[in-house]
Amino acid sequence: MGEGVWPDVTSFETKAPCPEKSPKGEDIVLFNGRLHTLERSQPIAEAVVIRGGRIAFLGSSDEALRVHGGNSAAVDLKGRNAFPGFIDSHVHYWRSGLMEQMVDLRGARTIIEIQHAIRRQAAAVPRGQLVMGRGWSDTVLEERRYPSRHELDDAAPEHIVYLLHLNGHSCALNSRAADWLKLDPNTPGVEREIETGMPAGPLREKIAFSAQSKLMTLLTPEVRRNCLSIISQQAVEGGVTTVHCLEGGRISGDPDVDDFLAHQDQLPVSTILYYQIMDLERI
Repeated sequence: MGEGVWPDVTSFETKAPCPEKSPKGEDIVLFNGRLHTLERSQPIAEAVVIRGGRIAFLGSSDEALRVHGGNSAAVDLKGRNAFPGFIDSHVHYWRSGLMEQMVDLRGARTIIEIQHAIRRQAAAVPRGQLVMGRGWSDTVLEERRYPSRHELDDAAPEHIVYLLHLNGHSCALNSRAADWLKLDPNTPGVEREIETGMPAGPLREKIAFSAQSKLMTLLTPEVRRNCLSIISQQAVEGGVTTVHCLEGGRISGDPDVDDFLAHQDQLPVSTILYYQIMDLERI
């Protein structure tokens, strides 16, 4: 088979992309494997030679090593499968990285368990900063309701607490978060306490998205940097070499797009940006 583009190579069993160049700048020879080419004329090959990000040879192990092995870094696949790099067609790249840094509350079955998890996280975060959780659901909690702002105050009274519901369309806040957002009895779409008329904590749909966008401005530079690096590492470990990224929009707004564009060329995977801008006047 002649030269052609093969967007990186992934060993299926290890889910690890093989580099297109060795640390010394040599060619890469992968041999003694089952390389799935996705070509009808040659669906399986034993070996491939990668030169400058392109396929220089595809065929038998003997020939690959004989012709190209002299000045190459050879990798014995030991019979493992290898594929062209996988392409993910729909990822909220920056937001996914943020989710990975939130407290994982998917296993919580009571509000007390949520409080314990938030209390542990708050102990590791400076006072006044944002503490985030995700994945909880009132449908599986014994109480069958959202945590109140007072219950979240008990867990982290000195922090701004934001807990994203499993459905992605609602959240729960503590009093500091409600105060920072300037929520009051006159704010439309806010659930209120019967006794006081003050915001009870849960927010849904439009007001929840608005609150999230505003709270994202409190993220530290370190958290914002990690949003991209964490997901990049997960992509590499999963054998994904190209990602279609849907960024911006009503959920997190424009700052995540700015971060993405500033670091796009430094990411270890190829990325294609879809800017979900909601302001038509800016287009």
